[in-house]
Amino acid sequence: KLVDGLYFLEFDGTDDGLRSADIDFTGTTTMSVFSGARKEADEIAVVAELSNTFGGNNGTFRLASIGGNIWRYSSKGTFGVNASATGYTPPVTSVLTGLSDITNDVTTIRVDGVEKASPTGDQGTGSFGDYPLNLGARNNGTLLHLEGRVYGLIVRGALSNASEIASTEAYIAGKTGVSI
Repeated sequence: KLVDGLYFLEFDGTDDGLRSADIDFTGTTTMSVFSGARKEADEIAVVAELSNTFGGNNGTFRLASIGGNIWRYSSKGTFGVNASATGYTPPVTSVLTGLSDITNDVTTIRVDGVEKASPTGDQGTGSFGDYPLNLGARNNGTLLHLEGRVYGLIVRGALSNASEIASTEAYIAGKTGVSI
């Protein structure tokens, strides 16, 4: 869809969702996920999730709206860790960045160019998996539907450095109309 010069995928919160073929991330224990997203409702909803369910699979991540005013990035080797950013009451559009390192227990969420949380909980062991990437809902559109928009998504099987993070967030901000 195109509104005010900005392109986005619009999700209705009911039955929309996209899913890729499997993406093989088994060669890495690090991940960088960037998205421009808007949530319209107080909901628990997936923006992007590697695998059909974060809780049921090892080597996965999830970028999501967790009800009310929370954006969350979750990363999991054999154990899951959540990084939550509060204060984002819908309707709200944000530039979201999730950073993971399973081996070194890094799980970070950044919102609009600012680090908001970086818990150091144990993610266990292993690498990321060979799973589909779900967008706008979990498990090919069957659960946790987003009512909102996704302006862009970049998933990188590496831990981005400060310069890469800044330039990618600026690029995503230009796609969403968010100032950072």
